[in-house]
Amino acid sequence: MIPQLFSAFCLKAYLNHVGQKKLAYWKNVERKLGPREKLEFITHELKFKPEFGKRPFQSFASIFKLRNMLVHGKTDYLEEENKQILTETEKPVLPQANGKSWII
Repeated sequence: MIPQLFSAFCLKAYLNHVGQKKLAYWKNVERKLGPREKLEFITHELKFKPEFGKRPFQSFASIFKLRNMLVHGKTDYLEEENKQILTETEKPVLPQANGKSWII
């Protein structure tokens, strides 16, 4: 999880660096754009079309999803109780929040 988080920080900083170096008007748009929009904006302006379904771009969304979950975390309350009696080899059913496991 830590490498992905630092990858998101690094990638966002790199997008800001490239935007500032390559686009004279970057300061006017930088604060209005999220990471994906920054990438799309820069690649459009530089006439490059990334394939988001292939490496390395396929990881972009999941890296920033993790980053946003950690940076903008919110409390989520679980109302369901689930008592489990397990053998040594069984794994517990993990709690769900909003239909998703709390483990990434």
